[in-house]
Amino acid sequence: MDTNPLKTFEIERARLLRENKQALSKLSGNLSNVNQNIQTINSIAAGFHEPSNLWHEFHKTLKGETKDTGAASSGAESMDTRS
Repeated sequence: MDTNPLKTFEIERARLLRENKQALSKLSGNLSNVNQNIQTINSIAAGFHEPSNLWHEFHKTLKGETKDTGAASSGAESMDTRS
């Protein structure tokens, strides 16, 4: 039986390099999938930007009208009390 340490080292080294190559290839594929998923999420989120702004403006308008209406009725009441 040949137990040459140099040959054993070379065989083990080659095996480890193959395993590393396979693991790096798998990692690269998984990172590519993650990147694609992030891009998909980003494009979906971008689609919500305009409706979100619309609802925000709608809410601000309603909130502003409520304040204006309250101020207007207070002003009308104070005008009524003066006359």
